[in-house]
Parts: sequence; C-alpha cells; structure tokens
Amino acid sequence: MEIPSVRVLVVGDSGVGKTTLLQALCRHAMGTTMGDESAPAHRWTTGCDIHVMLHRHRDSYSSESDVYVEFVDVGGHTKYAISRSVFYHEVHGIIFVHDLSNAKSYEHLRAWISEISNAQRLKGCVVPNGSDRPDGFASIHNVPKLVLGNKRDQAPSTSLSKRPNPANDLRIDGLETSALPLSIDHHQFAAFLGRVIAFSTQRDNINNYSNAGPEESTDYSASGLAGFFTQGLRQKSSKYGQVAPSEGNNTGWW
Repeated sequence: MEIPSVRVLVVGDSGVGKTTLLQALCRHAMGTTMGDESAPAHRWTTGCDIHVMLHRHRDSYSSESDVYVEFVDVGGHTKYAISRSVFYHEVHGIIFVHDLSNAKSYEHLRAWISEISNAQRLKGCVVPNGSDRPDGFASIHNVPKLVLGNKRDQAPSTSLSKRPNPANDLRIDGLETSALPLSIDHHQFAAFLGRVIAFSTQRDNINNYSNAGPEESTDYSASGLAGFFTQGLRQKSSKYGQVAPSEGNNTGWW
C-alpha cells in the first residue's frame, strides 16, 4: 500500500530561514539532530527546494498512519517574483515564514498573501480543483495556513504586547521557532499538519490526494514543477474556458 502525501507551500522573504527550518523539522521527524557546528553553509534558494517529512498522523478516531508531507520551499528573492507562481499549484496547506529579528519580513507577509490570493483568483491553480464546483475552481478560504516567526533566538527583547500577532493582524495562527537548534511547539505544528491532511481528504480535494486517487495528465508534483522550472519557465497549460473566481463570490482569500 502506497503512503499518501500532501503538499505544503512555504513562502517568505529571502533570508528568513525557511530552508534551514524545514531541514531541521525533517531531520527531527527522522529522529536525527544537528548542532550549529555542523550546520550546512547558507545558500539562497533558487526557484524552489523540496523537503519531504514522514509524518505519523493520528486521526479523530485515534487511528495512526504515515503520511508524506512535501514542503515546497519557494525562493523569496524579488527577482523570482514573476516566475515563482509556477510552484503555486495544488497545495493542501500554506506556511508563511518571517524573521523575528526583521520587522520588515513580517510586514511583507501581506504582500505574500496577496500574491498567492491573486494566483488563485486569476488562474485557479493554487488549490486542487473540486469535482462539484460549477466554476471548476476551489476556494482557498479553508486552506490551512500557519505563520512561523523564525529566529526566535535572535529576536530583540520586547514585551509580548509588541511581538507580531498574526492571529490578530492576519487572522492566521502563528508559532515562534528557531532552527538551530530546533525549537518549536511540536504539538501545535502537528495539529497544523493534521488540518492539512484533513483538508486534502475533503470531497473537493479527494481526487488530488497524492498517491490515493487517479492522477491527472499534467504533472503538478513539486518534483515535476522543479523540473519544469529548470527547463526554462514557460507558461503552464491552464484550464481555458473556465471562469476565474471573483472577489465578490466568496472564493477569494478569506
């Protein structure tokens, strides 16, 4: 029996530590750790990186099963702004990462939200297509989302009232993290992954639950998209003839 998988899009400005954090999370899931002294040399993400975690999921009936979580780590540099939307395809969850020592990176999360929202509104590509929606596009309103405030160890000493509060500012739950050594509320992060898995198995998305249903002819897997990117970013085929959802018909970001 194949192990099912889900796809989580991870975005944020360059330098906020997305790649290092995801590497640490995946190592932790495998039961391995790595100290600062053996950390790999820093490099900027070009296009996207793929990180895979084997997650032990417990459902509402306390039944446990393994699920692969595929993190699509998108380069945050502005020079990739035009081309990176090619990776915004059929995701089951979205993580926004900012640097707690860089207030601008938190302010820029609104721009990331707008970028992804517009990709869904104009192309209907971000969320797996529902089978029973008259316009052919699924809403991203219910896509599980999480804000991670990274580099907690480098954050300035401020009162809690002055720290970023994504639940109030963006209406998205948030956690504070550090990558080296890894520091995160694993219970809350697992709860987020549980919502991602639940979303992937909802009726609107059941045909896109990776490895658990019929495959479409177009390869929207992260590995397929990475290959597509390296071959020279050309326009991917879209579902022409369908009406893109508008902001007024409840299919926008919120």
